[in-house]
Amino acid sequence: MHKKMVFMALLAGLCIAAFGQTTEQAFKMGTKATASTITKYTGKETAVVIPAVIGKVKVTVIGKQSFYDTKLTSITIPEGVTAIEEWAFGLCAGLTTVTIPASVTTIGKNAFARCAGLTTVTIPASVKTVGDGVFADCTKLDPAVKADIEKRFGAKVFTQAK
Repeated sequence: MHKKMVFMALLAGLCIAAFGQTTEQAFKMGTKATASTITKYTGKETAVVIPAVIGKVKVTVIGKQSFYDTKLTSITIPEGVTAIEEWAFGLCAGLTTVTIPASVTTIGKNAFARCAGLTTVTIPASVKTVGDGVFADCTKLDPAVKADIEKRFGAKVFTQAK
């Protein structure tokens, strides 16, 4: 019986790792009634899928420096998030892929600055406000992606904001 329980626990852990589901315990939250801001990522996973709900509260904001200088390789932001604050993913040198949902309308300054490995990001049409330096020092960004971003938001998104 004990061996079976250990096996089941191991299998559950492997399934979580295989499907990229990040546990709620990996996030520190700031909450206001029915909305939450992720304030810090403390997990070890590198390919992170942020849950849409943490602790029965909807995640609506990726807070300032919440993933700053972590070992991320990819991040999937859930539908329902409306803002990504400044430096949220800054200095995540290994980050290569970002998935931003259509619910996001604002991306703060330097949100992805110094993500030197970033090659792919899709910014939905819902994003209307983008801060300066959002992709500063993202030297591996696909040229077609970079051209599209610059056309929509101007060159200021590639120059680091102070």
